[in-house]
Amino acid sequence: MSIQTETMKRVEALPMKAQQDLLTYIDQIPTEPASPGYTAALLQRVGTLDPIDAQEMMSAIEEGCGKIDESGW
Repeated sequence: MSIQTETMKRVEALPMKAQQDLLTYIDQIPTEPASPGYTAALLQRVGTLDPIDAQEMMSAIEEGCGKIDESGW
């Protein structure tokens, strides 16, 4: 599966608010890694997970911890 296909599949699964946040984030990333501000644009997003999303992630982790899907590997 291509990166574009996998990315679209994952984006489509996100809630609309998360899709909008992702689009805002993407707009802030310079197109060339060597361009000025590339690292700064990425670092601005570090730690920007809002409390609701953080709680949802923590709940999902807690629900999944200790469970083994023997057919999953």
